[in-house]
Amino acid sequence: MRQYLELLEDIKKNGVKKADRTGVGTTSVFGRQLRFDLSKGFPAVTTKKLFMRGIIHELIWFLQGSTNIKYLVDKDIHIWDEWPYRAYLMKQGKKVPDSGSDDVISCFSSMLQMVN
Repeated sequence: MRQYLELLEDIKKNGVKKADRTGVGTTSVFGRQLRFDLSKGFPAVTTKKLFMRGIIHELIWFLQGSTNIKYLVDKDIHIWDEWPYRAYLMKQGKKVPDSGSDDVISCFSSMLQMVN
């Protein structure tokens, strides 16, 4: 945890501000790495509450190589719901609600088409 907090402090003091496609911008430092000895435990961030059930099932979903969110929805995990629905609406030529970035949706949709 100490390494993570030191990285945040470094970003705050020495970070370079950059514009991005969202208009929010980012602040970053180049080339920093954090290394953890996993035999001493999992390096979870303790400064905020973690959705561990969601993290575990999302990891299982990734490891299964699935691109269908049904597994997650069946487990009552809805962190991916918006993207596939938006991609579906776009593919059908229907109006897409104005939230999130179409660039991200387009990228995700293209990625799904390559996998399937």
